[in-house]
Amino acid sequence: MNLSRHTIALVSTFVGALTLQSTAALAVTVPGTGAFPMPPTVDLSFPFPAGEAVFLLSGYSPSGGSSLHRDRNAAGKANDHFALDLTLEDHPRHGHGQPIVAPVGGTVVKAGWATSGWANYGQRVILEHDDAFDGHRYTSVYAHLDSIAVVEGQRVRKGESLGTLGASCQGQRSCGSFGTPHLHWVIHRDAAVGGSGTGGSYGGNAVVPEVIDGAENLQRGQVHISMNTGGSGGTPVRPPACQLIPGEGGVLDDDGPCFSKSGTPRFWHRETTGVGTGHFWTETFVGTTPDNTARFTVAVDVAGDYDVYASVPAGATATAVTASVRSRRGVEPAVFAQSTGAATTARRFVKIGRFPFVPEALGSVTLLDTVASSARANKRLVVDALAIVPAGAPAPTVDEPAPPAPTLPPLPAGPCTLAGTSLTVEEDGPCAVLAGPSQYWHLLSSGSGGRARFTYAIADTADDNAVTWTFQARGRVELLVQVPANATSRQARYRIGGTAVVVDQLAQAGRSVSLGLFDVDGSVSVRLGDNTGEPYTGVTTSKRLGFDALVVRSVDVQRQGADDPVVVVTDAGDKAAADEAAPDILDTVDVDGVDGVDPIVDGADVDDGTLPEAAGGCSSAPTSTNGTGLGLALVLAGLGVLGRRRRVVGR
Repeated sequence: MNLSRHTIALVSTFVGALTLQSTAALAVTVPGTGAFPMPPTVDLSFPFPAGEAVFLLSGYSPSGGSSLHRDRNAAGKANDHFALDLTLEDHPRHGHGQPIVAPVGGTVVKAGWATSGWANYGQRVILEHDDAFDGHRYTSVYAHLDSIAVVEGQRVRKGESLGTLGASCQGQRSCGSFGTPHLHWVIHRDAAVGGSGTGGSYGGNAVVPEVIDGAENLQRGQVHISMNTGGSGGTPVRPPACQLIPGEGGVLDDDGPCFSKSGTPRFWHRETTGVGTGHFWTETFVGTTPDNTARFTVAVDVAGDYDVYASVPAGATATAVTASVRSRRGVEPAVFAQSTGAATTARRFVKIGRFPFVPEALGSVTLLDTVASSARANKRLVVDALAIVPAGAPAPTVDEPAPPAPTLPPLPAGPCTLAGTSLTVEEDGPCAVLAGPSQYWHLLSSGSGGRARFTYAIADTADDNAVTWTFQARGRVELLVQVPANATSRQARYRIGGTAVVVDQLAQAGRSVSLGLFDVDGSVSVRLGDNTGEPYTGVTTSKRLGFDALVVRSVDVQRQGADDPVVVVTDAGDKAAADEAAPDILDTVDVDGVDGVDPIVDGADVDDGTLPEAAGGCSSAPTSTNGTGLGLALVLAGLGVLGRRRRVVGR
């Protein structure tokens, strides 16, 4: 009785009266040579609180999703053939930070960071089970934890907390060996606990962890409900079931239980148009690791090939949306266009592709905010609903009127307003303000308009001298600054709203330098102050910070391409800065194998020279260090009035 999410949908009306108990199995997975079944005397539950929908990210054996789920009775290895990788897809970030609880009562024999040949387990707990009354000793391993709530020697009862789900390995709370936070869980019989380093559970025999909360024949892609009431006997509260797609097709909305989104909350925006109560949007950026993702779980009632369409409300500008689709073929990427580049004006359905779905396993369609080129970055990616129809059936239609175009008040006319294709704002003109002691300003007889200024850079708590250029504009603009020929500052920091772009004036002396592309609406200020962090050491040795004109240039969105010589200021820099500061607490978003590989990285045994232990966890690939700098186009965290990735300043 495999309680997949499909089954849950059919029995959801009986939730109040239905309590599933572990009973004698009718078709438990056959252990095979070297492995053993779970003793029937053990009432085994999933290691999550009651009511959680547990997703099987990887199942038994190397063919079940992880090459490290192998070995049944090897003498010097972790016999993890029947290990499971578990996530909680009803929670953000696959359940990262959610409680892990004891599936049975027992004693904690290991708790802490795994080291040496076991380092890929990260933070892990090893629990020795209470007596199963069959003369054998059973231990279970809980790996990649984000935090640990027990100590060695502690007695725990079924349902008591062991720690929280995470993505730790190799001494770090975020792991470079895999992308999806998950719990690696395995049960061993008569295994040794110890060995080199902090030791692990190795040798003995692999154990088939069935029956678990009434479920057996566990396979990758299934969803089961935890009945771990901690021995209280209470009835767990089930989460909402993901609705079945009937044979004739159906629609999944972002308001329903089949939808989840993850990533940085401030980068998700909500609008009131579209299917149901509205839609979400975020913006694309160049990269391989997505920041925000939106996932629709697909549960079909009839096996077959289905055409998948995305509802695209007004306002979309994304020209190449990357999707990751999980179907009977496995996980594969798909790219589709929501727009030609100009904002859409009415809702329509756009085809993502044709995919085979089956009732036996959950499918999914995940939209990612990453793109491959700058020409496709900073576009509005909308997430509304999916229509799933039998292959070859007519495409869905939309019969709603186009929303009226917004009416915006005109910008005030004057020398500080961009009225044509370009506006030059001189540093000493009516649209700029000079601040600071006059004796620190030095005039130049060259530059834009035949003049410019410089002062000497300082390293202090505040600026002495600064220039603020102000202009009015609406739409997409490029900002360029003229750098005087005698400038020698290496750290000129131009601030646009809450963003800063650093220019090496020495390298760019006498040139026009782009600060990037911006979507603006109203009054915008650009400020350059002399507190660059370069100390004043004397007239002949100090850095000269140059001030000249700011040029505001209108950008034709239709024609702007990948080869344009501009620097696009995006929130990718914000994320890079956060990665640098706190790599162990960042969101890690699963891309569902978008590069054509399984999300669990293949690996090899780890041999530390003492015991030929298995690496444990889900990959033996080494973690990467995070020590790269941000370069000259530094983007500071703290967005101020600026919007997501493509800056929207003013208003």
